[in-house]
Amino acid sequence: MSNSKTLLLVFSDDWGRHPSSCQHLIKRLLDRYDVVWVNTIGTRAIKLNWVTIRRTFEKAVSWMKTTKDSGNAASDSGRINPIILNPKMLPSFGGKTRRRINKSLLVKQIVPELQKHDGPVIGISTVPYISDLIGELPVDRWVYYCVDDWSCWPEMDAKPLRQMESELIDKCHDIICVSRALQDRIFQQTGRNSVLLQHGFDEQFFSRPRSTKALKQYPGRKILYWGLIDQRLDAEIVTACANAFPKDSFIFVGPTANPSKELFAPKNVHFHGVVEYSLLPALAMESSALIMPYLDNDVTRQIQPLKMLEYLAVDKPVIARNLPSTAEWSDCLDVANNPEEFVKLLKKRLEKGMTSTQRRARKRVEELSWAKKVEEFEQMILG
Repeated sequence: MSNSKTLLLVFSDDWGRHPSSCQHLIKRLLDRYDVVWVNTIGTRAIKLNWVTIRRTFEKAVSWMKTTKDSGNAASDSGRINPIILNPKMLPSFGGKTRRRINKSLLVKQIVPELQKHDGPVIGISTVPYISDLIGELPVDRWVYYCVDDWSCWPEMDAKPLRQMESELIDKCHDIICVSRALQDRIFQQTGRNSVLLQHGFDEQFFSRPRSTKALKQYPGRKILYWGLIDQRLDAEIVTACANAFPKDSFIFVGPTANPSKELFAPKNVHFHGVVEYSLLPALAMESSALIMPYLDNDVTRQIQPLKMLEYLAVDKPVIARNLPSTAEWSDCLDVANNPEEFVKLLKKRLEKGMTSTQRRARKRVEELSWAKKVEEFEQMILG
């Protein structure tokens, strides 16, 4: 590890597990900064269900391999990799004892890596639990990159997450939010101001899709969703659409996290599984429409879906739930307030396609590339 560069100590979702805004940003800074990426242990309430068992197994496997996966060396593709830590921790932060144990475990595993570096260290976290590490690690500046209200997420351990986020906001130097709704929530709850950095997209990646015919096994027109498949999705919308278009296929691509059982009840709703990120543009090209059938609740009103700009970057109709994050793009896509409206708008787009007005409005997406976003992000974290 170079001692002349600033080091970024990042706490976020597991590196490479699925695309996230934090990963999009950090991978574009690897040539200018040393990076230590700390994979999260998870902050779900402990339950005996398939999601918990699967994630426990995944973490156990990562611990058995090594605590540190890779260094700042070039990968086979030529891209520099971060140092990735898979710290051993308890799978919960509920209660003072668990928090104290996890703080001790994290400090012991992270400090040796930071001691190899003589330059300044900036800590960046998308998760609240690092509140216990501020003052315990040799970090010069702490930045909370707020991408969600984790305490409202389905099955998350809400009480400790809410408490730790409040402590983190009080201790950190700067706060970056991905949506105005998150900014408003933080200000209303704590009085602290934050800066807004909405998501970007990889314009080169989505401008050159290659044909794969990966969806050819599904009959009729293909209506596609990609992303995390969880309890934020509205099974009523999906069922209404599937029943309205029984000869067509509704295809869900991505990892699952205990979604509603009713989501895949209709026979023409299909779970395609997880695919490589590089295949998404091709899947979009094979589809007749792209959908974001979210529920309207406290969680979804604060999200800034990473997939939304990706959807808008391809020349396909998009129908989404009317939420603060989608409403501001209503000139580029169709927004629905309920299942009936969703069906009506989907029918219209399947029959008539995207309008010329929507196509022209999408031109402004071109100004929101990750290349430009990372410049803003870099200025924000340096203070």
